[in-house]
Amino acid sequence: MRENPIRLTMVCALFALCWCWIVADTAQAEEVAFQDLTLEEALAKAEQTGQTLLIEVGAAHCMACGDMKKELWESPEGVALADGLICLRFDSTTPKGRALNKHYPITGLPVVIFVRPDGTEIDRVVGYTDKAKFLEDAELLKTGYD
Repeated sequence: MRENPIRLTMVCALFALCWCWIVADTAQAEEVAFQDLTLEEALAKAEQTGQTLLIEVGAAHCMACGDMKKELWESPEGVALADGLICLRFDSTTPKGRALNKHYPITGLPVVIFVRPDGTEIDRVVGYTDKAKFLEDAELLKTGYD
């Protein structure tokens, strides 16, 4: 029995379309995995592992925070920045966010604070307007450079 060339072409096209959709969906799923830990739990983990903390603080009402989330934390560059770090995310308007403010005063949003395993702050990047500029500043802090 001979295959119908039109049917075969349609099946191949459908397969190619599905493959592209799967690949595109997988690429979009790459994002930073922020851990659901308290500051105390994260510091204890950092002390055990020797890892630096990356603490991102934002709020739902902050437009720059939303831009940062979409442009940075949901990108391969953001994932690369977070690699090897214990990443936490706090909403400044919640009780956990207000408690964090007692340890590391929040002076603007969004803010990303880099903290050594002993709890001392390396430094921070306040505000977000440009991914490239943010990454330039943050990469230095990731290495422990103040």
